[in-house]
Amino acid sequence: MFNSSIRVNQILVISLVFWLICLPAQATNSDLFTDAIERLHQGNHQEASLILDEILQENTQHLKAKKYRCFANLNLDQYEKAIEDCSEVIQQDSKQLQAYLWRGLAYYRRGNYQQAISNYNQILDQNVEHPQALYNRGLAKSSIGLLSSAITDYNQALQLSDRLNATEKAMIYNDRGIIYLQQQQYDQARKDFSQAIQFDKNDARSLYNLGCVCHYLGEHYTAIKHFTQSLDQAPNNPSAYINRGLAWHQLDYTASAIEDLKQGENLLKYQGKFQAAKEIHHLISQLESRQSSVSFLTRNI
Repeated sequence: MFNSSIRVNQILVISLVFWLICLPAQATNSDLFTDAIERLHQGNHQEASLILDEILQENTQHLKAKKYRCFANLNLDQYEKAIEDCSEVIQQDSKQLQAYLWRGLAYYRRGNYQQAISNYNQILDQNVEHPQALYNRGLAKSSIGLLSSAITDYNQALQLSDRLNATEKAMIYNDRGIIYLQQQQYDQARKDFSQAIQFDKNDARSLYNLGCVCHYLGEHYTAIKHFTQSLDQAPNNPSAYINRGLAWHQLDYTASAIEDLKQGENLLKYQGKFQAAKEIHHLISQLESRQSSVSFLTRNI
């Protein structure tokens, strides 16, 4: 498991030792903590959280248990609990940079972008070369429209690439590419999405975004290829179906366009995005009406 006396006294001692040996082993806090960490690595965040609860019931000052319960709650979308745990960790030890990072991420996911930025700033005040803090601060800045400043953070994070794994590099290139896409800098966006795919060839986001760039540039066949590759990795993404359908429509493959748009509409409904689904349904109706008109004209010619 994620972590010289008289004969009677001799007999008594031997019996006591035998009794102790035969007792069932009780898990120590160390054993429980190791088990919790293993479950976190396996993605079993709910089970890990329950084990960490048990540890903290016995020892409320167990710093590592509190910190990793924050991480478990973060992945369970329990943001208030995550913030509370990380705040207590930071109160006990202000040099726990991971706690600032996770608390910042909890604020980010709640939409409190300024609070998130504040946490990342506190990390960078202690370590200016912290690539994860730079990247996450870039995400938060991008969310409030500070695009140039976000790009600066992404650039600085990429300059520390020796401290990043391939997945992290792919994420940074992808998110910088999104800003370039928003700014209609399509060539730079294409380079960033392509670079992201170099680091993670199965990254559905980068494949989808590269498809969007090609679609904007009128490269519809290439866009369709990338949307298809993205759907191979993330088959429940309605946007990929919808945009592939629009690319088919640009190429006058109306039947294929309608098929993809219907798939996108169904996924939107399943995800509870009914207004968006209604808009796609209206577009489908227009295409079906146009297709019927063309068929009628063809029959009468």
